[in-house]
Amino acid sequence: MGAASARRPSPGGPFTVYHSQLRTPNGRYDGPQQDRALIITYRRDIDREALVEATRDQWQAQGILQQEPRSEAWLRMLQGIWPDVAPGSQLAFVVSGGEGQFWYRASAAQTAFTPARPAPVGGVQHPLSRHLARSAHHLSRTASAVDRRYTMKRILTLGLALLMLILAGCSTEVTEYRQQQPALDIFHYFQGRTEAWGMVQDRSGKQLRRFHVAIDGDVVGDTLTLHERFVYDDGEKQQRIWRIRRTGDNRYQGTAGDIEGVASGQAAGNAFHWRYSMNVEASGSRWLLHFDDWMFLQDGSHLFNKTEMKKLGITVATVTLFFTRTTAEERTAP
Repeated sequence: MGAASARRPSPGGPFTVYHSQLRTPNGRYDGPQQDRALIITYRRDIDREALVEATRDQWQAQGILQQEPRSEAWLRMLQGIWPDVAPGSQLAFVVSGGEGQFWYRASAAQTAFTPARPAPVGGVQHPLSRHLARSAHHLSRTASAVDRRYTMKRILTLGLALLMLILAGCSTEVTEYRQQQPALDIFHYFQGRTEAWGMVQDRSGKQLRRFHVAIDGDVVGDTLTLHERFVYDDGEKQQRIWRIRRTGDNRYQGTAGDIEGVASGQAAGNAFHWRYSMNVEASGSRWLLHFDDWMFLQDGSHLFNKTEMKKLGITVATVTLFFTRTTAEERTAP
C-alpha cells in the first residue's frame, strides 16, 4: 500500500546454490515406495533470513499454509533448528516408511543409510510428509539420481520443499508492537486525503528513484478503497486502486490491478504489516517480486512506511515513505 513500482533494480542472474544427489540403499531408484535419501551439499553462504523468506513465499504460492492449518504450528515448533548455511555443509533428508527425517552436519551424506546413525535434527510424519515425499519423487525423476547444479529459482521448485519443515519465521511479528501507541487503524488513517514522499533504493543502498504519491481513501462498511497517484522524479506517472477488506481479528485482505493474488495484512499497536506480490519491470524483463511492507504510526497525522522488495528471499530493493494525513479542517479550508 503506497509502495512504488521499481523498474530498475535487477534481482540478479542465476548462480549455483547447491549440488544434490538422490541415494537409495541398492543404488537405483525403484519408485516412490522405496527408502531414499536426498543429499544437498551447499556451495555458498546462505543466511537463515533469506531461506526463511523464500520458504514462506513458496509455501504461500503452493497453498500449503491455507490447506493445512497446522503448518504454522510446525514452523513455530521447528524454529530454532536451522542454522546459517556454509559452503560444504550438507543436509540429508531420508524418507522411510512414510516418515521423513533430517540430518544437518558437515558430512550428512554418511548418515543416510547407516544403522547406527545419530539422532536427526528433525522429523515429520503428518501433516506435511506427503508434500516432501512428492518433492523427493519429482526430484528423482527430473534429476535422474545424478549430481546436478541448480539455480536459486530451481531451489524453490525442487529442493526447497525439504527445507520448509525446518525453517520458521524468525522475522519480527507484528504482535510485538501491540503495546505501542498511538494505535494504527488503517481505515481511519487513510480515510480522506493522504500524501507521501518516498524513494527507492537498490540492495546496496543507492537511491534509484524519488516520488510523491497522493492518496484518496473512502470507507464503506468493511472495505477501504484507496486511489493512489504517483509522480516520479523522472516525470513518470502511475495510478493504483486498492480495495482492502477488514476480515476480523485485526486482519485484512486486499486486491489491486497490478497485484498478484490477494494481499494479506495484520495490525497491532502502532504497526501494520502488509504482504503482497507484484510483477515489476527490471532490466527489460518482468519479475514477480514479493513485498514485505511495514507501517508505523508516529502520531495522529504522520506515518512511516518501509517496504522490502524480495526475489527468492533476497532483498533486491527497498522503498521508504513518509506519510502525512490531511485533516478535515485543512481539506475544507479556502
